[in-house]
Amino acid sequence: MTHQRMLVGLDEFGLRCDACRSLSARSCHTCSEHAAMTLPSLAIIGFLVAALTGAEPATTAAKAVELPPPVERQISFQRDVQPILQRACWDCHGSESWESGLRLDRKEKTLAGGDGGAVIVAGNSAESRLIHFVSGIVPDKLMPPEGERLSNEDIGILRAWIDQGLDWPAARRSPMSFVPIQSINS
Repeated sequence: MTHQRMLVGLDEFGLRCDACRSLSARSCHTCSEHAAMTLPSLAIIGFLVAALTGAEPATTAAKAVELPPPVERQISFQRDVQPILQRACWDCHGSESWESGLRLDRKEKTLAGGDGGAVIVAGNSAESRLIHFVSGIVPDKLMPPEGERLSNEDIGILRAWIDQGLDWPAARRSPMSFVPIQSINS
């Protein structure tokens, strides 16, 4: 079995820079706000460093990180995912705090993403910025920023959850009504 490596650059938001495929430097949000750092420039830098150090370009230019594989079992949000998010993410991205505009305690908020855009690509964990952040692909955005890092098993669970389509039960509604009862004698 052969493994193909490719050069992948990430911008400051953790987005892949391989969308710009022309050989001319141009400004593009996906790659960078600066034309000088579009994919061709990153590729040239990567290949030069690789040639000088003997390293492979993918491990040099993009500081490639081997992602832990998704676990090979059916994932339940409540059993598997919620405890990870609650332990590692909700202090900064829960109901009371939305760092970078990102909230990870409600499905619709999680899918909407934060200030930098979407963090999950449903069905594709390898392209999901959430996985990039927790696995260290984006070193200056390593999450959680403090405390215990996610284990390879935790990352594998998150990957499988995303790849399996984000099983997330609907939020339960309270059986109690908070509308005050009106007196009919008034």
